[in-house]
Parts: sequence; structure tokens; C-alpha cells
Amino acid sequence: MIVPTRGETGNYDDSDYELDANGNRTDKLKPGSEQLISYDDVDFDDKNIGPTGFGMAFDFGATYRLNDEWTFSAAVLDLGFICWKNTVKASMNNSFEFNGFNEIPIKSDLGDNDPNSIDNQADRIVDDLEQMAKFTKDGEGLKRTTALAATLNLGAEYTLPAYDRLKFGFLSSSRFQGRHSWTEARVSANVSPLTWFEASVNYALSNFGSTGGLMLNFHPRGFNFFVAADVPLCKYTPKYYAPLNRFSANINLGINFTFGPKYKTKHRCVEVQSL
Repeated sequence: MIVPTRGETGNYDDSDYELDANGNRTDKLKPGSEQLISYDDVDFDDKNIGPTGFGMAFDFGATYRLNDEWTFSAAVLDLGFICWKNTVKASMNNSFEFNGFNEIPIKSDLGDNDPNSIDNQADRIVDDLEQMAKFTKDGEGLKRTTALAATLNLGAEYTLPAYDRLKFGFLSSSRFQGRHSWTEARVSANVSPLTWFEASVNYALSNFGSTGGLMLNFHPRGFNFFVAADVPLCKYTPKYYAPLNRFSANINLGINFTFGPKYKTKHRCVEVQSL
């Protein structure tokens, strides 16, 4: 991609110019406006077509069966890196501080031309907020190597000795991705009372709150149908810990059709000798 700055193209927005005391737009550019990315002029570089980087990842997993009741498992997923070349680096370098509205006149002889009027102060705040969300170009043609977001899974399964069709499971999942890292612990109960029916219930607790789930799986001869629901029980945003009080649920369902015999019949040759 070709990513020019506004100083290179001369294509500026109205918000790139400073306001005077009366809230009117001037011809003076704000500091750093020349290095802002000109989004309207971003174009595809058809003369530089090719791979933009290289990366690799490995998955490792193991299962250990202790006895007829206990099975343990562990896995590491996406353990690797990715390297980008010829990249453009941009960042948000602007800051904004709001200390409230100051000396708002109840009635002013200047009218809308009063710098402290509520409309003029609000215009300056909106203008500063719009400027803060713009990207400044820091460099191009750079190389960058980052690690992938690896996931560590640890699991255990217990089969009830008195009823081997009932199993209990535990799964711990941890994602390692800097500030976006998260950890989840999940317990489940799985039962298959019939050869064509299975059911599962689970509960999970993570950085994002807690959830409860239910899944039903029907797999008689010829097709397989499942329905699953995942309902947040105590959900909030992980960054600001703001509660979300709206009820929400994730529902998934699907059906598969199978062909051929369900079980392969093994034929044996038996030699009968008569005496």
C-alpha cells in the first residue's frame, strides 16, 4: 500500500486548521498536521506485489490415560512468530485533557462571538477530540517481528465408575497476548444414555465474566443434529469493568447427513468339519 501524509499530498481536512477564540476556522495548521495520514490518498502499490512477510507456528499436544477413570491432556497452540517487511508505522500522538467549562456567561454583549460561550467551548472540545483520533505517520519501509498469541490448554476427564456413560471434565485455557491476555476455567458434565443421544452442560469463569452452556446432540442412523447455547451469567467489559445488564445468548445448531453403513460388518470364514 502507498500511505502518504497530508503534507505530501496537500489534502487537509477542515479539522486540521486551528480555531480562533470565537470558534471560527483559521488558515493556520495545527502542529503535526503535516504528518497525519491522508486516508483519501491511500492507494494500492501495483509495482511492488509479493509476499509481505513470513511466519510459522507449532502445535504440541499430549494425552495421558492414568486408569479407566482418569484421563489428562495438555496442549500448546500457535507457538510461533510472524515477520512483516516494508511496513508503515503510525500512532496516535495527540492528547486531550478536559477540565470542564470555564466562566460561561449567562448573558453576554458579544453574543456568539464570546470566546467563553458554551457553543464556542463545545466546538473547541469536539475539535480536539477529532484531532486526537488521527494517526501520525512515524515511518515506512520498516520490518517488524511479533510473537503469535499462544494458547495453553490443560484438561482432565473423569469417568464415573458406577455409570461409565457419565463423564466430568475440566479445561483451563490461557491466551498469552500482552494486554489482551485472558484465562478461562471451564467444568462440564457429559452424558450419553443412548447410542444416538448425548447431552452436555458446562460452566466457565474467565476475565470476561462467567457463562453457562448446554448442548444436545442427536445422532441416529443417517444424520447428526446438534443444538448448543452459551449464556453469559455475569458479563462486563474486561477493560473498564462496566457491567452489561442486557440479556444475551449465543445459539449454534447444525445438521450433518451420513452415508453408508453405521458400523462395518466383519465377515469371518468358519470351517466346519463333520465327524
